[in-house]
Amino acid sequence: MTDAPWVQSATVPSDEQIRSWAGGGAHALPASIGALPYGADYRARALIYEFEKGESGPAKTLLPSPVSGEAHLDKGGIWEPLSIL
Repeated sequence: MTDAPWVQSATVPSDEQIRSWAGGGAHALPASIGALPYGADYRARALIYEFEKGESGPAKTLLPSPVSGEAHLDKGGIWEPLSIL
């Protein structure tokens, strides 16, 4: 969550970058982040990527995803908290 704008990169990620996304994130934010104020200028964004990996070859992005963004967020346990913001 932030009040700072962001833009998407025009560069296509490499297979190595994609693999690092799956294992490089934390399962929770530090308490110091949770204690920060959430103001009217803040926005919550969830970037959802769905990939399919066969037995060989690189992972492929599923576009469009057969699963809705809301379903991904609900299964991840964050739809309800985000919906009350």
